Amino acid sequence: MMDYVLLSIVALSICWTGVTGQGVQAWNDPVFVEQECRRSGCQYPDLCYIPHPTNCFKFIMCQGLETGQVMAQAMSCGFGTMWKAGTDPACDRHDLVECMSDLCRDPAVTAYAHEDDNCRTFWKCQNGKSEPSCCNKYHAFNSVTGKCVPDIKCDTSCPLVNDATCKGPNAQYANVDDGNCRTFWDCENGHPHPVCCPRGQGFDVFKATCVLDPNCLQDCPKDYSASCAVVGTLSYDLVDKNCRTYMKCNSMGQADPYCCLPGLMYNAGIKQCVDAVGKDCVNAECPRGFLEGQLCQFEEVPNDPRYYTIPKSPLGPLVMLCSTGTVFNQTQCMCAQHYQKCRLEAVPGKPNRYKNLDSYGGFEMPCPVGTVFNPAQCNCFPDPNVKPANPRLGCSLDIDAHLPDLKNYGTAVAALLMIGEYGQGETGVGNMSAYWDGGAGLNIPFYGSQSFRKMYLETRFNPTAASRNKQVLLSSCQYLEGVPSLELTLSQFHGSGGILTLLAKNSDVNFAGVVEVEFPYLFNQDYILRVIFDGSNMGVFLDNQDPNLSNSEVQPFKGEIQVHRSGLRFTHCRYETDVSGFIGYVKEIKFTRCLTREMNEALNDILSLSPAP
Repeated sequence: MMDYVLLSIVALSICWTGVTGQGVQAWNDPVFVEQECRRSGCQYPDLCYIPHPTNCFKFIMCQGLETGQVMAQAMSCGFGTMWKAGTDPACDRHDLVECMSDLCRDPAVTAYAHEDDNCRTFWKCQNGKSEPSCCNKYHAFNSVTGKCVPDIKCDTSCPLVNDATCKGPNAQYANVDDGNCRTFWDCENGHPHPVCCPRGQGFDVFKATCVLDPNCLQDCPKDYSASCAVVGTLSYDLVDKNCRTYMKCNSMGQADPYCCLPGLMYNAGIKQCVDAVGKDCVNAECPRGFLEGQLCQFEEVPNDPRYYTIPKSPLGPLVMLCSTGTVFNQTQCMCAQHYQKCRLEAVPGKPNRYKNLDSYGGFEMPCPVGTVFNPAQCNCFPDPNVKPANPRLGCSLDIDAHLPDLKNYGTAVAALLMIGEYGQGETGVGNMSAYWDGGAGLNIPFYGSQSFRKMYLETRFNPTAASRNKQVLLSSCQYLEGVPSLELTLSQFHGSGGILTLLAKNSDVNFAGVVEVEFPYLFNQDYILRVIFDGSNMGVFLDNQDPNLSNSEVQPFKGEIQVHRSGLRFTHCRYETDVSGFIGYVKEIKFTRCLTREMNEALNDILSLSPAP
């Protein structure tokens, strides 16, 4: 073991330092980095990216200045990626890069830590090559032993997992971030519950299915085999290292992920929420998307609070009556609240109105739209005779991303894949940055081969630098007679800013037409860009806190907007030359294929101000 540790440390020092004629230099030493830029021959006004001479996880960004000086900065690739030189240099997937300084070329090295602030990340050696890996949650990688060890403070996210949820209407399966390679969510009609892949298989986050994986040797938690289908099961433990989470069963035999109330923890033995033990458990957060409430083995009876049910008893479902003067309170899970006489009464022939008996002579009041008055519960409730509206008609955001967090908070089950210097060939592996340096960006394959009859785009960005070629912030990558169906670019003029251009071409031969909108912009300014297309008009809105820097314009545009099969890209298309990605900060991206009333009103407001043709 001592020989292994010594070799690991020596190898690490070789990989993470550079050797020059002046001795050993740190990989980010400013003098060393500037010398490398000068050797590369990068001249003004070019922005150049060159490989780090001794470290495959790093690269150097160089920019020549008019004064003859060189701006040089050493940069890190995202975890899971390595720098690949060539005609299209970028941080690419580790398995597509041949790293001559790979530590795993030394047979004595079996694993080593990644140089970042994440306690879970490390590289393991397989067949002489480095493979990115993460310790299970609440485990940290120990550089001395080369193994994962328990660490209750290590609760960071694994950057190898592209977070997924069961929020979309067509979602079938999604990842469970519990450190178990076999577990995943079965979304089952909006009631996600944890299940396991067969032995010998693991869940592929990006394909959302089980695949053969001989290295996936973990056991399936025994709680998952019980599930809500077993008679008498009211709840069961969710094995995810969070003391508050559990699965709650309803009367239909369906499961929903729940959290005990703050300060409580789920006891798998008695299957109840009890007082939390330990500071970390007391302060544990409820994961996003989980319901929160007290675990209760009883259920309220619709329309009559004097009764409650025991849905799963040895004798079958039982209906129970609360004691006189009380009603069942689902939150408290008991008959507690005093049952008072209702001071409201129904109005004959008017189910959506009620009369207030406490008023002098009484007067009628309307229920909220879509509800009717229920005398038994002394309140207005949704009309049971009205079918619920299609959720799509309500128009919610498909994509709602807040960078650098890559989780999609929208309703679409859509992966946000990083590309470029902070990504790695679009596999969802790596760490994102809010700063894009011309090579970084996002791809949303969810929209591949789709056509937009309506769309809404909103992004918050701050352009910071010029480039020799135009910068592409958004592209559908679908070209029609040489014109992109949708493209958003920034071109530079000499000075402190440039021109932002939106270009769109429809795909319907009956509505041939092109939209081209141009607005000036300044560097180092925060902008909110909105693009609204309602099937007849395309509106572009560029807002800044300074009204003099804000603009809006609407042009007629009919038909559809096609997207290439590769997806909607927030950067330039693959294999394009003589273009750059966006340089600056991208803070938010929102997108959807429908319009709310507010979106339509914003478009109509500009139309009403436009001069008549």
